[in-house]
Amino acid sequence: MFDFFKNSIKSMGRTAFFVLLLFILTAAMSGCGSSGDVQPREGSIAGRIMDPAGKPLQDALVMWHYDNTRWSRTDANGAFFLDGIGFGRQIFQVKALGLRDTYFYAQIYTGSLTQAGNIIAETKSFEYLDIKSSEITSTSAIITWTTTDFTLGSVNYGTNEKLGSYALETGSLSKLHQVKLINLNPETEYYFRIVAKRQGMTEETSGLYTFRTVSALEDTSSPEPPKNIRSIASVHPGVIDVTWDPSPEQDIKGYKLYRSHMPDGTFESVTGDALIPDSNYKDRTASPGNKYYYYVKAVDQAGNVSGYHNTDNAFACGSISKDTVWTAKNSPYYITGDITVEQGATLVVDAGVEVIFAENDILRWGDPENIDFTVNGCLITNGTEGSPIRFYSGYNPRVSGVWNGIKFRKSLFNQKSELYWTEIYGADTAITAENTSLKAENITISSSEIGLALTNNNMDIELSGFVISNASKGIIAENNRNLTVSASVFYKLADSMLSENNRNLLVDSCDFIDYTNSALNSDGLNSQVKVKNSLFISEKGRGVRIDGHDAIVTNNTFDTPYAIEVASGRPIIEKNLFAAVTTLKTDKYGIFCSPNISPTLVFGPNNIQNIAPESRYINCQASVDSTEQELVFMRDLDSSNPYDLRLPAAYPNKLDPWGIQRGKAPSLN
Repeated sequence: MFDFFKNSIKSMGRTAFFVLLLFILTAAMSGCGSSGDVQPREGSIAGRIMDPAGKPLQDALVMWHYDNTRWSRTDANGAFFLDGIGFGRQIFQVKALGLRDTYFYAQIYTGSLTQAGNIIAETKSFEYLDIKSSEITSTSAIITWTTTDFTLGSVNYGTNEKLGSYALETGSLSKLHQVKLINLNPETEYYFRIVAKRQGMTEETSGLYTFRTVSALEDTSSPEPPKNIRSIASVHPGVIDVTWDPSPEQDIKGYKLYRSHMPDGTFESVTGDALIPDSNYKDRTASPGNKYYYYVKAVDQAGNVSGYHNTDNAFACGSISKDTVWTAKNSPYYITGDITVEQGATLVVDAGVEVIFAENDILRWGDPENIDFTVNGCLITNGTEGSPIRFYSGYNPRVSGVWNGIKFRKSLFNQKSELYWTEIYGADTAITAENTSLKAENITISSSEIGLALTNNNMDIELSGFVISNASKGIIAENNRNLTVSASVFYKLADSMLSENNRNLLVDSCDFIDYTNSALNSDGLNSQVKVKNSLFISEKGRGVRIDGHDAIVTNNTFDTPYAIEVASGRPIIEKNLFAAVTTLKTDKYGIFCSPNISPTLVFGPNNIQNIAPESRYINCQASVDSTEQELVFMRDLDSSNPYDLRLPAAYPNKLDPWGIQRGKAPSLN
């Protein structure tokens, strides 16, 4: 050692030697304290390892990633302690049986203990299993796989190992997976791998796999069906527009559209063997007045035909020129444009059918806004009491004027239309009849501006069992030859019947209830009107008004402020009951005649009760056999129906030799 220093002094010179010696002594002293001990340059760390459920994990191995000789096993509380860890930001590794290796960072300080807190060990990593490519066509393939944990991912694919395209998996986390690859090229090698992850974890990638698409000639797999077929009547009569979403397959050659008259009937190709190139078609072979069901299939280049996704239906508007039947199986019939039953044709509507009219008219015939349903030929509605036929607005059945009702026009073949157990709602005028013949029984009309408009009918019009309510006017009849209205109810109308110049008008056994203006207003020199066995009850308005003709009013009950008004003519008014039962007993009038009628008219016998003597016969006289006796009505025996003013005694008998008789109590349904 002495020789070393001696030689060093010679080689370095005296000054340089003392500088080196001072450096060595300073460096040695920097590691010594006042007591001469060495200061440590390491620290320690402590914490707890928890399982994924948050419970302490025993026997987990915690290691310093830089030097795995520094390790610790956790105790029953999951606690660990490592000493001799270098200062600075360090990474640590946790290994536990059945769990994935977990890494965490901690800042270590010289000579200090770092508290790492609770470290959650991750669950074991999942595995990819059973990766397959199947149902390979010239343009598509299905990739399936399973995972040992719940994951969600995608298939990355391409024509080389760089991939470049991807298809996302839809749905939620699962262990079973499937993705369809589309728009592929025929006879091409494809590479793919799967990239997936568990919830809240990082992505993990499978190995690389391949498959090869086949040629179009080798393709035997059916293409994916087109979706969302939609059919609607065109703005042109007898044309139905059909559209659908195109098939996503790349090698689609065209489409085949199929049609049937029934939902469960035989569907036939609309275009035969020809394919439709686009995803829409105008069916110009539809027959107006019929409902059609459609579905569509795709055909690929190899001739494979897909299944179909859904069906849709539409009604062909326009002129019905041949006999047609609307069936309950095809109900409802949704009408979007005008309908006309032509001369010589008959439309039959089966029991239970519902006919729904759109708010707007796509054909815009006649009334350009509302839909017209015109019958120049014959309409037969075969409803039953338990299965009526309904015509109403799809916009709102209880709003009037949305469609124009059923219009019967002159038939050159003298065809007679017949309606049975039919309901009509929301029309402008529910039934219009002009120059035609009509029989209608058990018809319900509501929420329409006008119930019936009957004009210039030289043939028989027979109306029975009608219930007309919630309208402005019930029946407007003008210049009809033979019109019979029987066993019908007019409820809550402004004017129940307005009649003008009707010959042989018979109103029999009808109930006029809660009208606000008049129940029956009959005008015209050519009128021949007979009203019998009917009930007139309202707190407002006038029962019967006669002007210009000789009517016969017999066997009726009046309980209304103005029972009968005679403006002109010399009618027969006898065997009627005038009561003030439902309405106020004051300010009521029995028979009111115009003072211009001469000689004074005599009416009777009639029975008037609870009306002031001076108001019973105004400008007219009662016959000597008229009475003023108090009568017992059915409502007196059963107050549940305030409108039932029938006499309880049989008719005729000695107590009621000429009282009215009706077949049944009024129906307010």
